[in-house]
Amino acid sequence: MEPLGKYDFVETCYPKSVEETVNFFVRAAIARRQPFRLCKSCGRYFAVRHGGVEYCNRQYQDTGKTCREIGSVKPLQKRTADSPAMRLYNTAYKTRFARIRYGKITREEFGQWSTTAREFRDAVVGRMTIDEFETWLKR
Repeated sequence: MEPLGKYDFVETCYPKSVEETVNFFVRAAIARRQPFRLCKSCGRYFAVRHGGVEYCNRQYQDTGKTCREIGSVKPLQKRTADSPAMRLYNTAYKTRFARIRYGKITREEFGQWSTTAREFRDAVVGRMTIDEFETWLKR
């Protein structure tokens, strides 16, 4: 402990090895009650700065992107790959959404279509065939 001011003190470290530096930072994190979490993308531990963070900021493999950038996309890609209805829905969604930019439809029309399309997409499992869903999307 060294004085920082008249009434304040700060913990300092003069390491003689890398192990002492690591030890100092681990003890400081424990003293601050710093929460750690396991990254859902790469499986390594990281310090949580706030709330519901599930992915770290490390580079993910050799993609040039971080786990946080990749992490939120991976579950969507898995769901899309597993379901032909999701693939059809995503393609139609992107097509319709692009029409807003070109002024062919309004945001309200898109919102109504999107709500109905999600209901139909979820209905494909039990009440509707994939061909009926694809026909509805193309109209």
